[in-house]
Amino acid sequence: MDYSLRVVHAIDDVEQTFWTLNRRNFAHLYRTPEYLRDSQTRLGDQSIYVEVFRHSTPIALIPVVLFHEESGYPPFNPHQMVREALSSDWIHGTVAASAVLFAWPCPILVNTSDIEWPTVMALLRSTLRENFGVRYIVFAFMSSLDDPFSGSTFEPDVPVQVMPHKLYGVLDLESYGSLDGYRASLSRNARRSFVVEERNLRRWGVKIEQQPISAYHSLEIGVLGANVFEKYGTKVDPRVLESFAKHLDATYGHAAGLFTAVKDSDLLSFSLYVVHDGVLHLKMLGRNYELDRYGTYFSVGYHAPIQFGFRQGLRFIDYGPGAPGPKQRRGIDMIRTYAYVFS
Repeated sequence: MDYSLRVVHAIDDVEQTFWTLNRRNFAHLYRTPEYLRDSQTRLGDQSIYVEVFRHSTPIALIPVVLFHEESGYPPFNPHQMVREALSSDWIHGTVAASAVLFAWPCPILVNTSDIEWPTVMALLRSTLRENFGVRYIVFAFMSSLDDPFSGSTFEPDVPVQVMPHKLYGVLDLESYGSLDGYRASLSRNARRSFVVEERNLRRWGVKIEQQPISAYHSLEIGVLGANVFEKYGTKVDPRVLESFAKHLDATYGHAAGLFTAVKDSDLLSFSLYVVHDGVLHLKMLGRNYELDRYGTYFSVGYHAPIQFGFRQGLRFIDYGPGAPGPKQRRGIDMIRTYAYVFS
């Protein structure tokens, strides 16, 4: 057989050649060992890495997280995704998911287009079923810009459902050339909003700042981040968000930070970011809804990151899912993501 797999249980044991397969696009960060080391240990019950070889040559690395029970992280629930894909109220068994924490692009590392994915998927399905009791495999949140399976025909050998999922925001800074070029592309109302929102914050004494993550107590970051999740219907433990912020600070140093809105020394809102390979990744929003009566969300989420991105000559801003209306009004492309569910 041309293809073979090797299951690796620890990220440090992954053959180094596989990390060189990472494609250079807006999702590059999520396929690095630095991001995966933290992400995969948080996301589910067990983390593994599946090395794919063709004639003994490394061609792909598939990070996989095993979920023996329902996810404890509500924004990503692979059991629910399987139920929706199969139109079933109940499923049993372990679900394997190729996904990363606090991000939607697929984490598969591959840089060739001539892989026979139906053959690889058949091998993966049998390997995970025999060794880990996996009943379903979910490849979450693909997009037409970042889908190694595109053009592959899996049926009937490997049963699969492709289901639409969230809209994902990406701002292509290079396409505008400059901040002036970007603003000129917006509608008259959107341009006016930028001016009015910034002017009002100055009048109210609200300062928009860029700070290292360590400038604020990490628990405060976790609490304000949990506030935003809760407002939109999801309960997340603030300690999960706190430890995630601490990890980004420790791992990425000056490449990570906060855009903050502050009034009278009170933190009203923030966006947490990482800059990697020419891309500004916005990883978390936080807000104090009791104190923030000034609409600072638009400044920390849009004005400050976009201005920073152009100043630094970055290629993209990775906005992630959610809020398609406000994002589209600000020129942010909303990409339809989808998931492959193999059964």
